[in-house]
Amino acid sequence: MASPSFLSWHPTISVLYAVSESENTVAAFRREGSRLRQIGFRRSSGSGPCHIAIHPKGDLAVVSCWGDGTVSTYSLGSDGALGKRCDLKPVAALRENGLAAERAQSRAHHAAFQGDGRLITTDLGLDLILFWTKQFGRLELEYEVSLPRGTGPRHLVVNQTSGHIYVVTEHSIEVYMLARSHSTDRYEVVHVTPVFGSTPDESSAAEISLAGRAIYVTVRGVDRVAVLLIDEVTGQPSPLTSVASGGEWPRHHLVRGAVLYVANERSHDISTFRLDSHGIPRFQSNFSTGSPTCITTPI
Repeated sequence: MASPSFLSWHPTISVLYAVSESENTVAAFRREGSRLRQIGFRRSSGSGPCHIAIHPKGDLAVVSCWGDGTVSTYSLGSDGALGKRCDLKPVAALRENGLAAERAQSRAHHAAFQGDGRLITTDLGLDLILFWTKQFGRLELEYEVSLPRGTGPRHLVVNQTSGHIYVVTEHSIEVYMLARSHSTDRYEVVHVTPVFGSTPDESSAAEISLAGRAIYVTVRGVDRVAVLLIDEVTGQPSPLTSVASGGEWPRHHLVRGAVLYVANERSHDISTFRLDSHGIPRFQSNFSTGSPTCITTPI
């Protein structure tokens, strides 16, 4: 597949999904031993698909398109194969309250599901966190949360236990914490913290993950992995430390057990770290692979 930029596994069967940002395609592959066999292929309905998320039930794929700011859904068969496109939503045209004056180009970038199946997406260009409801694969925009202009919300992680949402911003290199309001039953920003003590020049945050009480953020430019510690009572994260990523341009990372894997896109390698008892990464080794942009393992 030409330049696959993001990958996601089906939650129950050995099927892998990928998007090609350069060719505007979505594909499904079944794992057969040590090989992957393509079982589905679609032209993306939007431009520049940069992320794909699979519903926990395994019946729906959500594709975020960086190029034109659209979010689209595709049905999935019982065998994991890609089905028809169910919906296509241009974020800029669906703004709450009919807002017409756009501040910037819409850049849909990430999608994640809450425990109840509701969908959350980020729009890096419009500085928005969007909350959607779905029925039969069709999306309805429920409401949005605006972040300060120019922050650039990129990726998010949901704490399925506490319900808190943590969003990393690409441009301001911060972590925004969202919690549900008791009065409105909607999420709102309750805390924000810089990933570092100060924002490094010519750097951009990439990926965020959650493991126990630790949040990990990879930051390109300075090429570091930041560690933030979550307060046990409030759930608020605060910077703990950071370590070198072991390569150049850490675009993505993955935590599995006590191991952190970092994809260094421009140095063409993946770094492995052992997480100590405090969750701090300790460098172990590098292995070479061509321009890695995403790491995933079957769950």
